[in-house]
Amino acid sequence: KSTENRSTLRLVRDIEDIGGQMGAASAREFMIYQGECLRDHVETAVDILSDTILRPKLSPWDIDEQRKTIGYELEDMEQNAQAVLTEMLHAAAYTEQGALGHPLWCPKRNLNKLGEDDLRSFMTTHFTA
Repeated sequence: KSTENRSTLRLVRDIEDIGGQMGAASAREFMIYQGECLRDHVETAVDILSDTILRPKLSPWDIDEQRKTIGYELEDMEQNAQAVLTEMLHAAAYTEQGALGHPLWCPKRNLNKLGEDDLRSFMTTHFTA
């Protein structure tokens, strides 16, 4: 939500100032960050995206907010038979294949265990620029 250089409010205002939109999505095999803006503001949009990706603040309150969101998403997923079946199929089919056999979602029992150090370690290992 916030970065080392921008508060959440500053991020929102910077994006609004260029008439842009930012978003993120993830799946089992990828993570996508995207920005939309007019051609004249591409440099600013890239600066905002790179700041968000490379220098997140990872404040305790931001992490707590995301834990709640993930908890709601887990509850929704548990009610979705197709999602549960897909998770079970991946676990069965890819047990020896590494990451593809791992759950897409963090188990509820681990939600409160994730902290800033875990997130920074994941980013250092998996994010490249």
